[in-house]
Amino acid sequence: MSLIADKDSLLSDSSEKVKSNKSNSHGLALFKWFSEKFQAGSVHGSTFELISATIGAGVLTLPYALGKSGLTLGIIQAVICAALGYYSTSLLAKCGEMAKKYSYTELAMATYGPAFQFFVKTVFFLNNWGGCVIYTILITNLIGTSFSIFFPNLPDFLTDTDSYVWPPLYTTLIILPLSLYRNLSALRYACLAGFGFIMYLVFVIVYQSDKVADLKHNFQMADQFIWDGVKLTFPPLVFSYSCHANVLDVYHELRRPTIERMNVVLFRTMFVAAVVFIVVGAFGYLTFVDHIPYLNCPKNILLSFSYVNWPTSTVLAVLCIGVTINLAMPLGIKPSKDSLRDLIVFEKTEKVERQKDEEESGLKDSLLSETDDGSHAHQKKESMLLHISLVVFVVYSQMFVAMFAKSMERVITLLGASAFPLISYNFPCMFYLKLDKSPWYSPHRLFCHFINFTMFLLAIYCTYAFFIDSDDCKA
Repeated sequence: MSLIADKDSLLSDSSEKVKSNKSNSHGLALFKWFSEKFQAGSVHGSTFELISATIGAGVLTLPYALGKSGLTLGIIQAVICAALGYYSTSLLAKCGEMAKKYSYTELAMATYGPAFQFFVKTVFFLNNWGGCVIYTILITNLIGTSFSIFFPNLPDFLTDTDSYVWPPLYTTLIILPLSLYRNLSALRYACLAGFGFIMYLVFVIVYQSDKVADLKHNFQMADQFIWDGVKLTFPPLVFSYSCHANVLDVYHELRRPTIERMNVVLFRTMFVAAVVFIVVGAFGYLTFVDHIPYLNCPKNILLSFSYVNWPTSTVLAVLCIGVTINLAMPLGIKPSKDSLRDLIVFEKTEKVERQKDEEESGLKDSLLSETDDGSHAHQKKESMLLHISLVVFVVYSQMFVAMFAKSMERVITLLGASAFPLISYNFPCMFYLKLDKSPWYSPHRLFCHFINFTMFLLAIYCTYAFFIDSDDCKA
């Protein structure tokens, strides 16, 4: 009897092992399929990487931005910006292939020399540093919002979305320690999670729109064309579609890198981004157009849900996006620090090339022997000191600006009207006009001149309007 029981137990154990092995094999197969489909260098993987770099915090302000131009005109602008984004990123990849340079600053050096490269680095620093300011404002808003939801009886200075208490605390306790690490590869998973939470937010906005608003009624009362609102809609859209700083790196890592394959990646990226931006902008605007007088406040779609007593799905989105941005923030600090280092630490190109030539000619051993006396350790110590100094400066400078700027949308508008048009449109056109050898009257060159000139004038107009128009509304 006991032998039969033991046999039955053995059979049951083996069957359970078979089931677990099958489930594990299914999981491994799914993981293997995902890894093969989205591995770095593949068309799918490169597309996913660029989409993750494109869809970020800018999406939160798009309902406000589209509403300022009217629903129909706002959607038209979103489509035009997507088409221009595809054109300019394709142009940038083509310029990289023509010059055999796969870095934005290297391409600037190859086309217009060191002075222009210095200018490009300055614009990139303002771009990266301004992005950190935006995320700091967003974190402050989300912290204040979370405390107002879960602890409504706390003092106002703790639950206010513009609180001066939280930025120094989370900057010193979370952002600074994480940013001091040199190897931030583990935090890249936070960016992946952030993209997932943004897509969850898209679902929340669409799902909640029909529950908290009469969309048909709101569509009838919504403005469709407000031409004067272009100056407020264009900059956030330019900011949202910007992934140009990553294009050359993605193209260089692409397996079998050709312009045709890269164009597939770029088209898919802009198409997905356009769909997400239009859905969030349109549904977000139609949901709250009757809750927000003249659509003046607030400009962050997450905070707009305070008008409908915070649905549970929205609260979850607030918490998830807040945690993710805290973890991903050092990934924005690092390029800002690197850009600042490139600006203040001047190193002659000839010296760098000479060191490379010496290493290639076999003099690397002699160079290493010269550092045995401790000079190499001293250099490493100075490098660490410089790293810490730059990180501290970037972290706290953007924190102080964020504390007084308060409005995330205002910073996005300023960047979208100044630095981002240069990176997204003007610089790629300038690179192409320098590298292309076709006659001046060729259609490609004439169209490139048109885009360059038009975007330059529009950027000047939007920047001028930003400083002339006062807006004291919260984020």
